[in-house]
Amino acid sequence: MKRIFYFLLLGSLLTVISCSAPEKPEFRKLENVKFKSASIKDMKVTLTGDAVLFNPNALGANISGMDFDIFANGKKVTKVRQEITATIPANNTFKLPLEFDIPVKEVFKDFKPTITNIFNKKKLNYKVDGHLIVNLAGANIKVPVTHEDEEEIKFF
Repeated sequence: MKRIFYFLLLGSLLTVISCSAPEKPEFRKLENVKFKSASIKDMKVTLTGDAVLFNPNALGANISGMDFDIFANGKKVTKVRQEITATIPANNTFKLPLEFDIPVKEVFKDFKPTITNIFNKKKLNYKVDGHLIVNLAGANIKVPVTHEDEEEIKFF
């Protein structure tokens, strides 16, 4: 009887030790970013695109929302807050559709076009910082997501 007890105890300990805390999804990139509309009055453009993320966990989950701040050249330019229904597959890449407004005046505030650089590419550093709202076992959990990258923009 003691042997069975020790065997079960050892098995339980190994199970607990081998289970690690879930890792947060990894933001890989923005892709398929496209122009949707522009407002001359508000000096903003609306863009759509896909956030590509990777789930390193052995379990999938459901996403019910996202809340990201987007920074351009070190300045916060917009907030993406969307309710969404999507499934995160286990150990796999997944995409989330985004739609967000960019105030053009703020993004290019420090850019002074000249004849020599107007046809050159301008580098735009961007950062996405926020969280996904993931539903696990009926409870909503905020999972932090951060990503920084650089894009080249050609004006003409």
